[in-house]
Amino acid sequence: MTDELAREIKELIQRNKLDGGDVYTLILAQLKELGHQVERVNERLDGLEEKLTARNDARYVRRDEFEPVKSDLEQIKSALKWLVVAVIGGLITAALNFIINGGLMTP
Repeated sequence: MTDELAREIKELIQRNKLDGGDVYTLILAQLKELGHQVERVNERLDGLEEKLTARNDARYVRRDEFEPVKSDLEQIKSALKWLVVAVIGGLITAALNFIINGGLMTP
């Protein structure tokens, strides 16, 4: 970038010598334009930084919202596991009771 700017300034000085204009005025105009371009880039970077910060904040909010849901799901899984164990245990007990009491043979 610096080499390009130096080359442009040299070209302006050479052109200005031939045209007889004010070299410093041309250089100042180029520097002002460069300053405006830098300001525009800074504004765009600020906008992108704000968007990125907003997205990160939204991501953390979502993560915090899911923590209680995750805890609730773990509790539901645990309760269902014990419910299945109780039902299977009841079925096994009923089957054993049926077999011990004679099964399909009626007295």
